[in-house]
Amino acid sequence: MIKENKKELPTKKVHNAAQTQKKILEAAKKQFFENSYENVALRKIAAASEIDVAMVNRYFGSKENLFKEVLSSVLKEKKNIIPINPQKVGQSIAEYIVSELWKKEPEKNFYLFQLLLKSVTSPIAAPIIAQIFHEESIIPFSILLNSENSELKVGIISSYILGLITVVTALKSPTISPEHHSKIVGILGKAIQDCIDS
Repeated sequence: MIKENKKELPTKKVHNAAQTQKKILEAAKKQFFENSYENVALRKIAAASEIDVAMVNRYFGSKENLFKEVLSSVLKEKKNIIPINPQKVGQSIAEYIVSELWKKEPEKNFYLFQLLLKSVTSPIAAPIIAQIFHEESIIPFSILLNSENSELKVGIISSYILGLITVVTALKSPTISPEHHSKIVGILGKAIQDCIDS
């Protein structure tokens, strides 16, 4: 009886490819976090990944595609990390956001925000940011709300949150400080809840 020779799956090769992609993605996150989209070159990402730039193009195709992957992966990491009390959605979100503001190195707590802030003025990156933010953040949260005009409400809520983060981490305004923690949570929480309930 002749035994059929079965080919072994190239698991090692697949594993190496996945590891290489992960390495590139991590290097790209760091580059986009530290620099604007326009000031990040694929060669820098390749050098940080310790691989040839041709490999970056092979796995991601272009800087635009790599930027999309970075944003998408960071947004997915952020999903479902806010402990939400169904009866107090606004309060839950506000408490989480404000608490993150006063932790050590708040810019790293808002990794995604820093990525957006540094690249939102780029004519190439801006529409990518808008698309990914809508697909990975606005739509899922609006589905969760499941109410009339939910996407509009989530858009407004996002503006409250992003505005607060901008004032504290980018503008470093002295008007919003840690000693006002509970008041800020109360005001922001009420604004979010009013938007949801409207």
